[in-house]
Amino acid sequence: MLIKLLKICLFAFILTLPFQGKTYADPNSIMAIVNDDVVTSAEFNTRMDMVIKTSNIPNKKEVIARVAPQVLNILIEEKLQTQEAKRLDISVTNDEIYDGLARIAQQNNLSIEDFQAMLKKRNIDPQTLADQVTAEIAWGKIVSQRIRPLVDVTERDVDARIAQIKASEGRQEFLVAEIFLPVTSDAEDAEVAALANNLITQLKQGKAPFPVLAQQFSQSAGANRGGVVGWIQEGQIDPAIEAALKSMKAEELSTPIRAKDGYHIIALKEKRIIGKDTDTSNINVLKVEVTNELGQNMLEMRARRYMRELKSQAFIERRV
Repeated sequence: MLIKLLKICLFAFILTLPFQGKTYADPNSIMAIVNDDVVTSAEFNTRMDMVIKTSNIPNKKEVIARVAPQVLNILIEEKLQTQEAKRLDISVTNDEIYDGLARIAQQNNLSIEDFQAMLKKRNIDPQTLADQVTAEIAWGKIVSQRIRPLVDVTERDVDARIAQIKASEGRQEFLVAEIFLPVTSDAEDAEVAALANNLITQLKQGKAPFPVLAQQFSQSAGANRGGVVGWIQEGQIDPAIEAALKSMKAEELSTPIRAKDGYHIIALKEKRIIGKDTDTSNINVLKVEVTNELGQNMLEMRARRYMRELKSQAFIERRV
C-alpha cells in the first residue's frame, strides 16, 4: 500500500511541478510537422531546458545551436514512436511511467526522494521527462510485440559465432559504454566536434553522469541503457576506436574519437582476454551466451530499421 501511495504521489508531482526554464524561441511557433502532429516551440523549449540542466552544458547561444538539431530529431522520433503505438493500440500506464522514472533515478545513483528533490532544485519541467519516458516505454512495447517475434537465432548462427570466438582466443575484448554523435556532412563536423569536447569537459569535471549524457545526446543503440554497448572484440570495430581502447585503462574515459560515421566518446569499463579471462570450454553455457548476444544484436538492428521505415513513410517537415 505504501509503495502504491508513493507511486501516486510521485506521479502527481511529476505532472504538477511548474516550469521556470528559459525559452529559446516563440512558444507559439511550430518547429516541425510529423504526420498529423507537431513539435511546438514550447515542447522544444522544455526539452532543451531539461537537457541543459541535467547535462550541465553551458547555457550559451553557440552551444544551444549545436545541440538544437539533435534535440529536435529526438522529439521527432518520439512523435513517430507514440503515433505508431497509438496505431497499434499500445498504451503506457502511470505505473510504467513511474518505473521508468525510478530506473533513471537508479542509473544516477539516486533514491526516488533524491530524484524528486533534484528535479525541483533544478527547476526541471517533470512533464517533459515523463513524455520522454512514455515514448521510450511505448517503443519498447512495439519492439517486443512487433519485432521480437521476427528474431530467429538459428543453430547455424550460434555455431558460426562460437567458431569465431574459438578462433579469437588470445584476443582482447572490451566492455564499453559510449556517447555517439553522428556527422552527416562535412559542414557540421566542427560543430559536432565542439559538442563532443564540451561533453567531455562536463564528464571530467564531474558535472554530469555518463548515463545522463548518453541518454540525452547519444544516437547509438545503447543510448536508453545509459550508453552501455556491451562487450566488443578487437578486429570487429572501427580502427580508430580500437586503437584508443587498447591504450586505455579500465574505468578510463576517451577523448572524442573521430570515426568514419561521427564522434565517439568511450567509457572503458573492463578488458579481458578471450579464452584466458573467459571460459570458452563449457559449450552449453557458451551457447546460451551466444544465443542471447545474437538475439539482442538482431533485435536492435531490426528496431533501427523499423524506425528508418517509419521516418521514410512519414510526412516530416522541419521549420528550423
